[in-house]
Amino acid sequence: MWRLDSEIIPFFVSLTLTLATFACPTERFEPMPQIQLPFFPEGVTQISDLLAFRVEDGRVAYFNGNMPVFIHDKDDIATFRMITAQFCVNGNAKQAEISAVFGIPKVTVKRAVKRYREEGPKGFYTPRKPRGAAVLTAEVGLRHRRCWTKGWRRRRWRGGWNSNPTLS
Repeated sequence: MWRLDSEIIPFFVSLTLTLATFACPTERFEPMPQIQLPFFPEGVTQISDLLAFRVEDGRVAYFNGNMPVFIHDKDDIATFRMITAQFCVNGNAKQAEISAVFGIPKVTVKRAVKRYREEGPKGFYTPRKPRGAAVLTAEVGLRHRRCWTKGWRRRRWRGGWNSNPTLS
C-alpha cells in the first residue's frame, strides 16, 4: 500500500537528522551546498560562471545553465540596462564582467546599478524629468549688450574676457 508524502517526508527528515547527529555528535547537521555545473546551450557567450547570453532573431536571451532567465528585444536599451544592473546587484555577475562582455563603459554600468538600487526596475522606464529652457533674463541680456558694445568678446581658448577687438 502506498503512503502519502506527508507521512513519508517527516520519517526521512528525522532519519537524516538522527544519522547526522550519530555521524558527528559535536556539530549540527548543515546540508552541503549543491554545486551547479555550468552547462550552457550551444552558441552562447558567457558573461560569468553562472550567466550567458545569446542573440537570436532580434532577441537577447540570458541563460543560467540551460535555463533561460530573461529575454528582451535587441534594441531595448532600457531593459538591457535594467537586467544587467539586476545581475550585478543580485551577485550573479560583476560590473567589470558586464562591461567587458558587452563592450560598454564601466561608468554606464555603475550608473545603471545605482539607479536600480535607488529606484528599482521601474526607474529604467520612467520618462526623464523635463528640463527648463535656457532663459535669457533682462539682467543677463543687459550685461551682455554692455560687454558687446565695449568690444569685449569671450575667448574660449583663454577662458576669460578679452578686451582687444583685434583678437576677436
